[in-house]
Amino acid sequence: DQHRLKRPSGPLLDTMRSTVIRHGTSSTAQSSGSMPLVYIKSCPPQNSSVRIFDEVKSAQYLACLHNLSSNGVSFAGQVVLFTGAGMGSIAIEMVKMLLEGGAIVISAINYAKSEESIQNTLSFYRRIYEEHGSKGSRLITQPCNAGSVQYVLALVEHIYTSLLLDIDFIV
Repeated sequence: DQHRLKRPSGPLLDTMRSTVIRHGTSSTAQSSGSMPLVYIKSCPPQNSSVRIFDEVKSAQYLACLHNLSSNGVSFAGQVVLFTGAGMGSIAIEMVKMLLEGGAIVISAINYAKSEESIQNTLSFYRRIYEEHGSKGSRLITQPCNAGSVQYVLALVEHIYTSLLLDIDFIV
């Protein structure tokens, strides 16, 4: 089957795959007597303040994860602009997954004033790309103060006119 695309891989996708493989695509709560590692809780109709294990939704969720991990997920050709993906941000995890899926990620960085801080920020992003970049992915850092309309407009103009990219998502 030489025409089948190579399944995307990377540390985050591999972790997701191992979770799904360990627990299968159906709920394991009744069959094994244990709770799956990843599961969904829902409110019962009689009490909206309580959350209980939802076997059906959990099975559907695990089936979706299994499908993603088996068939792969691709963000190839997608352009994503991040305005708040700095060091320590939860958005960095999204950046990693998008890079593993082949996306072009543009991170608007509010550079600090010192040269050392700038170098630390660029080194951080370089390591992210080295560890999570995949075929077709790109990680572009652009200085921008996202709190300023003028800076944001200049960034968008730069993306469309200089980089010749069309933004698909803004996070």
